[in-house]
Amino acid sequence: MLKDIGVQISSGQINRIISDNNDIFHNEKEEILNVGLKISPFGVTDDTGHRHKAKNGYCTHIGNELFSYYKSSYSKSRLNFLEILRGQDTGYNITGHSIAYYKKQKLPEHKFILLKKAIGQEFKNKSAWEEFIKILGLKDNHAKTATEGALIGR
Repeated sequence: MLKDIGVQISSGQINRIISDNNDIFHNEKEEILNVGLKISPFGVTDDTGHRHKAKNGYCTHIGNELFSYYKSSYSKSRLNFLEILRGQDTGYNITGHSIAYYKKQKLPEHKFILLKKAIGQEFKNKSAWEEFIKILGLKDNHAKTATEGALIGR
């Protein structure tokens, strides 16, 4: 459109104008999710595939008639969705909701007991959580399930 009206500008310049010095907009976007989830009686979600820089990706929408939130990522997993849903929160908690999730997912009994003993613990960020998972000796699918439960516990 700009070129049609005689403006000489490259796509790289347009990209920089749009993406540089816009932290305030990113913060506002994240706040839309937080407020929308607090004031809305329900929300819906959907995602669609896209390609960016020759990689498959996804755009996830969360919202309803009151708000819309969009987030692009390279994963369509449950774990990714829970990370998107928590917004700017970076913590992990083991709560009663987490324990119920572990039980529903049929986590092996000995691993379930280890996590149940940790109920009430909070982990400030991903590295603290990953260190805890390492100490417990959880790997692969069990570590993924434990992480999903800790995100549900938020």
